[in-house]
Amino acid sequence: MQTPIPEHTPVTATEGDVQLPEKQALVEMLQHRRWNISSVAKQLSVSRPTVYRRLKKYQITLPKDMLN
Repeated sequence: MQTPIPEHTPVTATEGDVQLPEKQALVEMLQHRRWNISSVAKQLSVSRPTVYRRLKKYQITLPKDMLN
């Protein structure tokens, strides 16, 4: 005899779901600061390498027109 599955199974947030707001906030901050990594780092009170690590973590790439 099988146990019936409840109609409303609780949903837990995955790591990706939790990180989505952080990624969006970072992108918005970068856009607002014209992709100035130093300025964003200062605003977040972190080092530039930390911002670059977060960019890599969230697979955020700099716009092509920002790459000289």
